[in-house]
Amino acid sequence: MKRDTIAKLEHFIRHGLATKLRNDLRKLRITKEADAECCIYYHLRRTIPADGYWTILARKYARHTEHYIDLILLRKKCPRLAIEIKWNQKRMSTKDRRSLNKALRDMRVNKAYFVSVGPNISAESYTEMKKTESEKNRLHEVPVGLGITSTEAKSRIKEWKRQRNLLGKNMRLGKAAIKKFGLAD
Repeated sequence: MKRDTIAKLEHFIRHGLATKLRNDLRKLRITKEADAECCIYYHLRRTIPADGYWTILARKYARHTEHYIDLILLRKKCPRLAIEIKWNQKRMSTKDRRSLNKALRDMRVNKAYFVSVGPNISAESYTEMKKTESEKNRLHEVPVGLGITSTEAKSRIKEWKRQRNLLGKNMRLGKAAIKKFGLAD
């Protein structure tokens, strides 16, 4: 049962999670790295078994690696999967690779994942790294973009960024009235 569950989680992270994140990105639920972390946490939380054995920790400082890990999945308090999340990066940085390799080696997690989420990421633009023999089946990259072709990409990305700005720096004010506080009342 244990191997079956971890295999299902690994398959979900490599395949099903990308689809869910792409939908979240299109619906503007993800506009920066922190949103991506929250969405991944949410989707994993709904996927793990409710038997009480599995735990997800976010932004966990690992003493063994001396790095912060964005998300770590534990089974019976034993680390199993490590996930590093980045916003709109078209390749894995050396620092992230070193951190995930330390998680694999020093924390002895089964698999490590690098998830890059952003509107500018596509199958053509993302560059996968060359893996060593020890990383081949244990370190995986999951690029997630809007999922559009290069011919329509510029106009769709421009519209997505315009919509995102309405939720960020161009957000309008709410309707609540300002209350005045005075000491003489």
